[in-house]
Amino acid sequence: MNDPNWYSILPPILAIVLAIWTRQVILSLFAGIWIGCTLLNGFSPISGFTSGIDAVINVFSDPGDTRVLIFTLIIGSLITTIEATGGVRGFVNYLETRHWVHNGLRAQVLAWATGLVIFIESNITLLVAGSVSRPLFDRYKISREKLAYLIDATSAPVCAMIPLNAWGAVIIGLLATTNIKNPLQTFIASIPPLVNEFTMVLKATALLSVITVVELMRVSQQIYSANYHPVEVLSATFVIYFLMCFVVSRSSAILENKLKVKRA
Repeated sequence: MNDPNWYSILPPILAIVLAIWTRQVILSLFAGIWIGCTLLNGFSPISGFTSGIDAVINVFSDPGDTRVLIFTLIIGSLITTIEATGGVRGFVNYLETRHWVHNGLRAQVLAWATGLVIFIESNITLLVAGSVSRPLFDRYKISREKLAYLIDATSAPVCAMIPLNAWGAVIIGLLATTNIKNPLQTFIASIPPLVNEFTMVLKATALLSVITVVELMRVSQQIYSANYHPVEVLSATFVIYFLMCFVVSRSSAILENKLKVKRA
């Protein structure tokens, strides 16, 4: 089966369903690979199994893919060792004893801020933020799905906007392949518009839309349930949200004007 057909969507659907049902991501991914290779080999499960193994092995034929896998394995092993020796638990206890994180809201802000601060590499951001924030989310009864969104919204997106890491070199390399005369200068000229992306990270992703707005609305409901003045309370909530967005937008505009590259 090489022509597009409706059952082409079966492998990803099967992998997603199995991952949710069994909580075994690796086995679910391999099951999706097996089904996909089975479809490609004329619905032969045996041929699909051997072809799936070959497909997994062929991933290591590409140097870039191999480097990513080995790097992720090393970082993951390091973080697992830190967790096993009590490093993560000690860090969480330190945050709680200093009253830096003592409720669900601060746990979410910690996960969001970790994704912003650690911008060296996206995989490192995911692993570090996940291992540090997961115990806090479990303790304060916040879903891990919300943790996954907070981390994913601030890991690769932020790393791609920071020129001081490997992403900057990748972007400059891509610009060089398009026959641009001065890819470095072009990349520098693209930095000011990236401030708008930082604004989107603040306004349209994790911090405001998932954490702050939810908390604002929850507190607002508690207040007007007690005093029976919903119009006044919701109006104040709207003003607070507007001020937060306005401050972020104005700050980004000022920063963009200061970072503008003069053009000839």
